[in-house]
Amino acid sequence: MAIDFEVNGDELILSYSPSMDIEWINKKLTDGDEVCIRHTFFVNASHIRTSDESPYDDAVHFCIGTVGTEYTRIDPEVVATKHPFFFANSISLKYELFIAYRNISILRKIDALIDKDFYIGGDWQRTGGIPFEAFQTLIKTFPKTAELDRYANFRIASCIKEFLPECDKYEVIYNQFIDKRSGRIQASKSNLEIELAQFSAALDELKWMLLNEKGITEKVWQSKVQEIILLLYPKYILCTQEVTFTGVDGYDKRPDFVLVDANGFIDILEIKKSDIQLLTKQASYRNNYVPVRVFSVK
Repeated sequence: MAIDFEVNGDELILSYSPSMDIEWINKKLTDGDEVCIRHTFFVNASHIRTSDESPYDDAVHFCIGTVGTEYTRIDPEVVATKHPFFFANSISLKYELFIAYRNISILRKIDALIDKDFYIGGDWQRTGGIPFEAFQTLIKTFPKTAELDRYANFRIASCIKEFLPECDKYEVIYNQFIDKRSGRIQASKSNLEIELAQFSAALDELKWMLLNEKGITEKVWQSKVQEIILLLYPKYILCTQEVTFTGVDGYDKRPDFVLVDANGFIDILEIKKSDIQLLTKQASYRNNYVPVRVFSVK
């Protein structure tokens, strides 16, 4: 079984060579049925294209997208997503970019989390997308079969261990697996030395700024924090300022920083000097203090 991609004019062609004879595919398409390839691509007779090399080879060819000037648009109907996905034309498309372990559709998993068109690579900042490196990191984080099995056992056991104490062992098994996997990831000595130098420089600069806090404006703090935030928190792939959100009260909000991690989740970071009041002065409910309004409305 093989899946390959090629460009023919302004069309993206998926070539599929099944492990069995292709006649069953041709029959389904002729009968007007849909063919599902690896639980990811859903094609019908309207998508069929003839190979330029040979109309009689052992593969079936489908048009699954449109090639534009900068990006290739994947047909949402083919990958069963609500939003179109765009890959920069500089990216060499392979099936690993679409299909994870156990034939999990990567694009459909992302589609469930987003509410707009999704751009990968190219001028990703202009399009509001993500760099290709971040997409590759995302793919690497998809759990493999062994982890999925152990996690499923752990989640099931956590629900019934109160009644079946022997199920406690599955939590231990899962944690041991995660610890063992993490232990395999070791940075080289040179990388460790570089990281140590970077952290030391950042620490020295922050110490100096704290000692001279009265002479440093909040704007300068924000600028310095943006320079080192991705170093301090490597899970984030993007740190940007001055992003405007519309609040529940109808007014625009502009947090100091918006942080985006490799899984597409967003965190908001506010930088305030030490003399800024953060909590209400009076207890508002059962001796519990709440953030001042400037924080609570964001």
